[in-house]
Amino acid sequence: MKNIITYKRITSEYNNVCYINSIFALFLYLYINKGGSSTLFISHVDFQDTLKNSKLDNVIILDSKLNGKWDSLLYKFGLLQYDINSYIKGKRFFGHDHITYAFLFNLEKGSILEDGIGNYNGPIPLKNQIKRALKGRVISPLGYSNKIQYVYLSRPEDADVKLEKKIKPFSMVSFLDYTRNHSLSIIFDKVSPSLKNKKILFTQPISEAGIVSEDEKIQIYKEIIDKYNIDMIKPHPRDISNYSKSFKCSIVDKFIPAEAMISPEDKDITLYTLNSTSLYNLKKVNSNITIKILLSDLHQNLNDWKKGQYKL
Repeated sequence: MKNIITYKRITSEYNNVCYINSIFALFLYLYINKGGSSTLFISHVDFQDTLKNSKLDNVIILDSKLNGKWDSLLYKFGLLQYDINSYIKGKRFFGHDHITYAFLFNLEKGSILEDGIGNYNGPIPLKNQIKRALKGRVISPLGYSNKIQYVYLSRPEDADVKLEKKIKPFSMVSFLDYTRNHSLSIIFDKVSPSLKNKKILFTQPISEAGIVSEDEKIQIYKEIIDKYNIDMIKPHPRDISNYSKSFKCSIVDKFIPAEAMISPEDKDITLYTLNSTSLYNLKKVNSNITIKILLSDLHQNLNDWKKGQYKL
């Protein structure tokens, strides 16, 4: 028996298992299921604190680092069992079939949840499928397995024709509206009701990427916060700095999706970032927001980053 569970909370009966490792997919499931009822949510240690502190009835966290190179093959031949098996047996699958422990789940009549651009790039190369087969993993992930019944996508028109009969389209507008009004309060304790008249700094993991030191990053953001009278800080999901120790601004949970933070009705919102042009996508949510890209002469290495000499 291999023990991979690091946290477990089971307080109600369930028929579904939702295995994900992205906050977007978590909120997508809550939208599809209209809440967290009759579901066991399973994720990795990255989301342990978030899910542990949520209002979800049933949560299990797995340590993906314990997965050995040939464990999935040993499991396939019945030579290895896991402590998670008894919790997922006979349950209907929702989530991601390409992440670490997907091989443990029964994918029959399962559903795949959108997880970014990968869902629109077609099947993985044949070479990779063969490698996955030899290791006992899901051979054709991202919904291409014959076992998968549905694939939930926000842009069905951009999907591979091979998935056409499986696609369950969903409206991004409706999804974000449901997330703001219902799902955020299930997962997070503190959610700002309105961002009207707010100046929000969106950080980037520049010290984690080795572009600047931690102290230099804090100094850079201090200059921005002081100069522009920043009200709130929204850390990047990969940003590990504790900004509450350095600044008096409100700190938004880093796992709250930016698209769900901002309401179409909010006015006079200004977003500040060093170099994240992806914030312009938020104009699809609220066309009235103002976005300011601040990368300049704050630090020499930031200029090198702008020139492409560093990658986040």
